[in-house]
Amino acid sequence: MDIVITKIRPSHSGEEVELHIILREGVVRDEEVFLIAPQFYEQFHLPLWTEDQISIDKNTYERLEYGHGLTDAIRKGLNLVAFSENSGKTLYGKLLKRGVPAQHAAEAVAYLKDHGFINEDRQAQMLAEDLATKRLYGPRRIRQELYAKGYSNDLISVINSSSGTVVEAIATMSIRL
Repeated sequence: MDIVITKIRPSHSGEEVELHIILREGVVRDEEVFLIAPQFYEQFHLPLWTEDQISIDKNTYERLEYGHGLTDAIRKGLNLVAFSENSGKTLYGKLLKRGVPAQHAAEAVAYLKDHGFINEDRQAQMLAEDLATKRLYGPRRIRQELYAKGYSNDLISVINSSSGTVVEAIATMSIRL
């Protein structure tokens, strides 16, 4: 099998690298276009722009294909977190529902957490305060809601201990009303 990159160019204002690839086996010819984030592309030591043909081996092709899938998963994840707050667990499930392979979804969630797009501490704290003040939920119900949204038990314990007195005070006030 011959695998040839026929064109490489920046795409989406330099946020991705676009590769045009031809796979040939005998008379069968298949063309593919990959979009890869620069931070994943740089490991290949390929130029950022060329229209010269570059032959690659199957291993490099598979790594480029993986980078394309991961870039796609991160792009979908960014679109989802831009629309609404998501825990890592919730985002992972949404990515799977959109056809993202499990390994890409897990890596995309980790990437988004590492780069500050998912801040579960802040999200859980805001949700706990919202549930206590607007819905007048007590500590047990808040723990249940946080767990149902996919927050870890460790985070729920921290949130509950740090805001427990606030939640209990609000619950007491609502009983008096």
